[in-house]
Amino acid sequence: MDMKNTIKTQITIILLFITSIAFAQETDTRSLDSFTELKVSEGIQVIAKKGNENSVDIEVSRMDIDRVRTEVRGDRLSIFVSRNSWSRRNRNGRIRVTLTYTEEIEEIVANTSAEISFEDMIETRRLSVTTSTSGVVDAKIKVTSLDLSATTSGRIDMTGDADEVEATASTGGTIYAYDVEAIEVYAKANTGADVRVNAQERLRASANTGGTVSYRGRPKADVRSNTGGSIRRAR
Repeated sequence: MDMKNTIKTQITIILLFITSIAFAQETDTRSLDSFTELKVSEGIQVIAKKGNENSVDIEVSRMDIDRVRTEVRGDRLSIFVSRNSWSRRNRNGRIRVTLTYTEEIEEIVANTSAEISFEDMIETRRLSVTTSTSGVVDAKIKVTSLDLSATTSGRIDMTGDADEVEATASTGGTIYAYDVEAIEVYAKANTGADVRVNAQERLRASANTGGTVSYRGRPKADVRSNTGGSIRRAR
């Protein structure tokens, strides 16, 4: 092998080594103060489970792990990527977080492609769930009052039981709550949104501008639709 080819081979090896470092996974474990509200953003994937301490186990690839922020202010834990950190190395990064919490969660927010999945049932009096900009929340619940809101392609998947459910979706948002048996339900779908609920005694529903509300059960129904909206009982 001549000198020129030897140099090329060495350069290739060096570049591969640098690339492997750049794309290597990093991990970090952090303790947290107690919280009852959770907000996740910027494409972060969170698996949440109940335990004996509040903590996060973070795993990242293709980005700097110190850019992942976990802040508790008041009752809210926010997990996000810090501003001014979206360098070339961070643009295609992947962030996975295992969250352990001790207090029952009362509010959940997922936006900008964040995904939150709960391994354990959430049992509380009132629970609020909001998704937007392709955010996703998946949970099993047992609550008195459940407030669901999905906008701009946000998605909510719920199973469990609730006395009252308010489900509102717009601009391509989807709420799948067929498996949440509720006594009373208020459902609203606008602008291509899809809302699916289960009402046992009473349903109030409206659908507009291509929105769809589908429901299970045989409730006393007060429904209104216009401008291409649709409300129907699921088979």
